[in-house]
Amino acid sequence: DLHMPRVSGLDLIRALRERHAIVPCILLSARVDDQVRRQAAVLEAFTVLCKPVRLGELVRHVETALREFHHWTGRML
Repeated sequence: DLHMPRVSGLDLIRALRERHAIVPCILLSARVDDQVRRQAAVLEAFTVLCKPVRLGELVRHVETALREFHHWTGRML
């Protein structure tokens, strides 16, 4: 989530990147603007989704991220 109590989603992605973690990150927020999208792109977030997110849409993005990053071939639903 972009807005969390102690750290933002962007801060978390930044920390993961600094540690060279190869993790597909999906950023969620009710308030997504061009600045957030640019920052997420710089940090190589997998995607940015606007809340409310439908379960099927979220599952599709998670499945795609798993396939692209981990060569996963299963189905979640």
